[in-house]
Amino acid sequence: MSCSNRFIVLSCARSGSTYLMSLLQSNPAIKMQGELFNLSVLSSILLDLTVSDPKKYVEDSLSSEDQYVTSCGFKLFYGHATLQNFLGDVSALRFKDEAHPNLVKKMQNQSEYLLKRYSKKDLKKASKTLRKYLKRNTEFKIVHLMRRNKLKRLLSLKKAYVTDVWDSSQKTPEFYNKTIRLSYDECVQDFKKTKQYQKKYRSFFSKHEQLDIYYEDLAKDVENVMDTIQKFIGVQPVTLRSDLKKQGSMPLSKAIENYDELKAQFEGRPENVYFED
Repeated sequence: MSCSNRFIVLSCARSGSTYLMSLLQSNPAIKMQGELFNLSVLSSILLDLTVSDPKKYVEDSLSSEDQYVTSCGFKLFYGHATLQNFLGDVSALRFKDEAHPNLVKKMQNQSEYLLKRYSKKDLKKASKTLRKYLKRNTEFKIVHLMRRNKLKRLLSLKKAYVTDVWDSSQKTPEFYNKTIRLSYDECVQDFKKTKQYQKKYRSFFSKHEQLDIYYEDLAKDVENVMDTIQKFIGVQPVTLRSDLKKQGSMPLSKAIENYDELKAQFEGRPENVYFED
């Protein structure tokens, strides 16, 4: 049975989407799915369906037999509906020279599986079909979740890639004490690319209703922000809870190995505000 209200949480990794998802899942009127197009973690059956019929894959994922469920949604990251994602291009992996071997292996397995069964033309068609479906179905409301502090997001992202630790339940004292080195160039490129993605997808979903949400606002005032989101996606606001707990983290000056050098390089630039804890 199809939901009367459907939505997409549009975001990028390490922007609070898992926390937002867990909050939404605590409302019995909402069916909230995760990253439907995080292809490297899907079973072979689901991988085949994403290629053969991406529309059916989404529709099946958002159906619900629960009579109390009135709103269904899923997470979509900026790079998910792209040919590069379907190809599983290891050469395009973020921080590929420092990424954890498990991440590289997952992507290699995805790529090998799909390219044995499908041509690049098939994969290109699948990604194009998905984009058309998402763009044309304007009943999808877009909750665009962003993070103002792009430096903290980049730090968190690189740390996850290096350690392959993505879930708070996996985090150990060793993880929290691990420091990361960031170059000036990779910061500039990431900040620029993130802004470009945000602009690109605002335009891509221009015919859809959109709601911009910032992680910092959600963390500071969860009740009011979640009331706004619940009304936007068409459900009666209720008090939401999450089993995820925000863990203490090192200040940027401790977490970034070359903090002083990096901060000096951004002196006088607008991005200098990101260095404030």
